[in-house]
Amino acid sequence: MWTYIAADLPALIAVNFPADMDRQSILGTRWAVTAFTIALRNPGRSRAVSAFALIEDSARLPPLLVDRGATDSLLETELRPELLRAACDAAGIDLTLNLREG
Repeated sequence: MWTYIAADLPALIAVNFPADMDRQSILGTRWAVTAFTIALRNPGRSRAVSAFALIEDSARLPPLLVDRGATDSLLETELRPELLRAACDAAGIDLTLNLREG
């Protein structure tokens, strides 16, 4: 699965779609940590990533932008942006965390 997500799928997209391959993003639900790991191991490839669990493992990242709805039903139980803020602060990673109405 790793090779498919990290190499094969981007190659297929580049050949078959009018995609700007300099503006890739990667995200995952069940594979969220894998998506993040692929982004970290391929610096400069992804412009957006959906998982932030490896920040505590001293991952080096460019400044992050997180834009969330303040009324998201998962904000306090699942997403918990305050934990992301604390992890970024501890790791010295710049984070802009926007919680917007709606």
